[in-house]
Amino acid sequence: MDMADIVRCIIGTDADAHFHAVQSARKVLSRERNPPIDDFIRAGIIPQLVRFLGNNSNVQLQFEAAWALTNIASGK
Repeated sequence: MDMADIVRCIIGTDADAHFHAVQSARKVLSRERNPPIDDFIRAGIIPQLVRFLGNNSNVQLQFEAAWALTNIASGK
């Protein structure tokens, strides 16, 4: 998934796409060199990632969202 697809799916309403998009974001943010942290922040996905933390019906989505947020928070 490219950045635009990731953002579109995270902000969208398709619950199945949420997991794959958040997992893709987490993987992109886990790169050692130059992860696009600022790009994801500017894209406005942080509030949605925080909402996913409260999704008790999908622990895998919670895990991926927590990891993505951790990667964002650990940036410069």
